[in-house]
Amino acid sequence: MRIELSEEAAEKILNQKPDGAKLILNLNDGAGKFSDLAGSCSLDLAFDLVFADSNEDLHEYTAEIDSDIGTFYAKPYSLDYLDQDNHLRVSGMGMLVLSGTYSGTISGNVPVKDKTSMAKN
Repeated sequence: MRIELSEEAAEKILNQKPDGAKLILNLNDGAGKFSDLAGSCSLDLAFDLVFADSNEDLHEYTAEIDSDIGTFYAKPYSLDYLDQDNHLRVSGMGMLVLSGTYSGTISGNVPVKDKTSMAKN
């Protein structure tokens, strides 16, 4: 599985990413340490891009997704919502948009969240 990033999306992410932070593609479904939404019956998918400390316990995020800017970690079951080839781009409104080659738009707004210890201070 892979996520191809547009040049603009890669720049947007890397300009915010703390040194050494891990990249988490978090299905924000109420499960897992980085989910901040309660469970939902909505048909909409909510993915977040989370920066986590390099020594963070990621036992819930064992799936690895290759990309041009490094490995994204994810909850294994969240891969069911992705295509084999995915794309992350910046919309005309400046939001990150996650789409699949075959499924089209997966998440129309992927917020970037810094959950590193540096952000907590």
